[in-house]
Amino acid sequence: MPRFVSDDPAEFLAKARYIEFMLHHEAGHLLLAHYYGFLIGGFSYKADQGNLGSAIRNKPSPAINAQSPQVSAAIQARKLLAGELAGRIRAGIPTDEITIDLLKPKAETLSAQTSFADIWPTVDQRRDAIRVIRLIHDLQVQSNWWTWVWDRHEETKTILHTHWPMVEELASRLVTIPPPDGKVDGNTLIAWCREIGVPLHDPANVPVSY
Repeated sequence: MPRFVSDDPAEFLAKARYIEFMLHHEAGHLLLAHYYGFLIGGFSYKADQGNLGSAIRNKPSPAINAQSPQVSAAIQARKLLAGELAGRIRAGIPTDEITIDLLKPKAETLSAQTSFADIWPTVDQRRDAIRVIRLIHDLQVQSNWWTWVWDRHEETKTILHTHWPMVEELASRLVTIPPPDGKVDGNTLIAWCREIGVPLHDPANVPVSY
């Protein structure tokens, strides 16, 4: 049974493999961003209150935004969910969980019977699952929110498993960028994806650097 959890898996926080899982997280995002033709910016490490993090800048392209709200939101949700899923696949831990920060209720109590109106996200909305909640609010599928999230989650899992060797290759390239000040631009990330054969969902919707 899929479930939401409040905290990152302990495996993600272990010092010995922290960067490994973090970069697989970013590689998952990158693969989906390329697959769907997002605008892709650069990769960089970042220090937040002394903790090392990373990010790949990306945003929906005009072609994604021109899709119906239902299609566009589903694409964006899959890209958002791909990060944590890729980290979980690499760590060999359950992939039927999503980490989310909520003011209330506790994440572990969420179920298909939870009213969307009762979900109160934190003010800090950097976590990917919170952004998916925002998509649901904008799309106005609140009455069916549980099914909508977990359907997108399963679709994302299928894409990642189908192209897993490419996720591994992208992570192996990201790990060559030295923290904490190393950077690589969007053109390079797109070139990496092309070199290893990351496919396009729609050949007419090609990722562009920004």
